[in-house]
Amino acid sequence: MKNSPESGGSWMVTVPIVLVAIGYFAVFYLPGRRAVAELDRQTAEKQQRVRQSGDMTGAIGQTEAQCRQTVRYVDQWRHDSPSLAELPAMMGRIQGLAGAVGATVVRCEPQQVTASVLSLNTLRKTPFVLECAGTMPQIYELLRSLENLPQAIWIEDLDLRKNSEAGKTASCEITMAVFTANSDKSD
Repeated sequence: MKNSPESGGSWMVTVPIVLVAIGYFAVFYLPGRRAVAELDRQTAEKQQRVRQSGDMTGAIGQTEAQCRQTVRYVDQWRHDSPSLAELPAMMGRIQGLAGAVGATVVRCEPQQVTASVLSLNTLRKTPFVLECAGTMPQIYELLRSLENLPQAIWIEDLDLRKNSEAGKTASCEITMAVFTANSDKSD
């Protein structure tokens, strides 16, 4: 055969083929393999996000249920809250509660409304003071009755004082705020 070491022809062909193969491997195959590996990593990451977003349906449903519950609560509050015109009648009902538990109303008057408390977007905060006298059980019953009213009332300050040495009677001054719908701002 002609493949004798003396001819040297086979090495002249083999070496360039090996060099071309190494060059192809270094220039094209390895960088391409790295790019494919990066694309595989990105694809896996995006598939993971898609799988996690499938789990979001429960969270979305829960959020929608909370929104419906919030709308029902706001609708109920609007139904229960007095209008500005109904506020005097409500103050009368509060005085009636004091009388119903046996306490004596000494004073019930609205307070000066400042600009900082007057308008809260869709609410109107009206402060007033209720001063009454009675026994401690009567005053506690009045406070319980106030808490059970469907209207939004905040007791901002409560001052209890005993009236006699025997401690059988006490006086109570309650600074509270009644929230009404601000019809100028609400829909």
